[in-house]
Amino acid sequence: MGQLPNRFEQSLSNSDRTVDELPLPPGPKGMQKWQWLREWVRTKDVVDIMSKLFKLYGPIVRINDKTFIFCGAEAVRFVTLSDPTLVQRSPIAEDGPPTLAAKDGELHKKHRKIVMQAFRQEYLARYVTMMNEVVKKRLQELPQRFHVMEKMRQLTLDVTVYAMLGIKIDSPEYEQYFAEYWHLVNRGKKRAFPFHKRYQRGMQAKEKLWSLMRRIRDNQAGQENEDFLSALLVISRQGEQAISEEELFGYAYMLTEFGEGDVALMITYALALLLSRPDFMEQFQNEQKSLGTEPLTLDKINSMTFTLNLLREVERVYPPVPFILRYAAENLSFMNYRIPKGSKLITSIVETHRQPELFKEPEVFDPARFQAPQIEQNQPPALFGFGSGHHMCVAKTFTQLQASVILHALNLLYLCRLEGLQTVPKIDYRGAAKPESDIILHISPRNRKEEQFHG
Repeated sequence: MGQLPNRFEQSLSNSDRTVDELPLPPGPKGMQKWQWLREWVRTKDVVDIMSKLFKLYGPIVRINDKTFIFCGAEAVRFVTLSDPTLVQRSPIAEDGPPTLAAKDGELHKKHRKIVMQAFRQEYLARYVTMMNEVVKKRLQELPQRFHVMEKMRQLTLDVTVYAMLGIKIDSPEYEQYFAEYWHLVNRGKKRAFPFHKRYQRGMQAKEKLWSLMRRIRDNQAGQENEDFLSALLVISRQGEQAISEEELFGYAYMLTEFGEGDVALMITYALALLLSRPDFMEQFQNEQKSLGTEPLTLDKINSMTFTLNLLREVERVYPPVPFILRYAAENLSFMNYRIPKGSKLITSIVETHRQPELFKEPEVFDPARFQAPQIEQNQPPALFGFGSGHHMCVAKTFTQLQASVILHALNLLYLCRLEGLQTVPKIDYRGAAKPESDIILHISPRNRKEEQFHG
């Protein structure tokens, strides 16, 4: 990690004497707290409430003496780029399989380095080949009319399970995997009485899934496999830091559970923007023509400048998660305010992506803002829909590749039109992120003489 700017030197001081003399950040007090609580109970719209609080109190707001919300470039750098011994990720391992997100310090750094090696270019090229195989088959099975988010979640999950774990779709192992998968995903929390039975059933599902993956690996012994878990097994054996089998399976599984909804959301909004904006569609179609009709390769995807910029702008305006949570492992100060040890630090992704000092005309959806030479994300981490710093999503590039493959294949196979969409809906972040209103797509097989989507 590079050195933080000088203005953070005082902010990252853990001197109790200095910090204790500073005031807590501003925020609602007394009856104002009850008013905001009623607002939350009424709307459950955390994003809107955060936006209003930032307008009233500034880039750091105190919710209570141990909970603070942050907005803006300096706040993001403070929360995501601080020394990880001072600002850490809240532990979550006890509520499920081991994940990188539940580790901090040197162990996280070593394990992350190993995992990131499985996303080198040579491995990504293999995953793209696997993506093409699944995407083509599943897209050919689409009905003529469907809810985009729903079908994309199914599709991206199939792609991820195949590319991450090597489980072929519609195989006996595929059926066995999904007989248990949702029990693990919907396990709830370990201490969520009286729902602990659901958690126990989820942990039973985990053991069955791990046993299944173990059998698959044993059956494939000696074969050269192209999936992420196979790559991770090879890389971990070559490294100085051993990763246990439990952790290896957990890291591979993590990318299926945490990732499929994020990719589906990106694809859903990319399609909605393309099909409702003829100017975007023209640029997309011109780019697609240059790629031909053969399956995509990694090199071809890297040449898809407009498509990748479109996905970056989707990440900015429609981020898959609304905020990042960290906690203070020591007493800290930021902007001459006191942040007590043990405090929750909640950084708003949505509101930061709307800051005019980071993005010109932030309310305007404009993929060209990421086009050279006017690239706007020159104040890292300005764009951080997939996190930033020590815990940035290791599979961010994988998700962009997956979205690119699906958009390309859908364009090759079908003419598409949206059903009755007047404006692109906002994201509903209550529970799993999804569009506030349904985005429905009509498709018809493409005549090879046709050159365009039908908008």
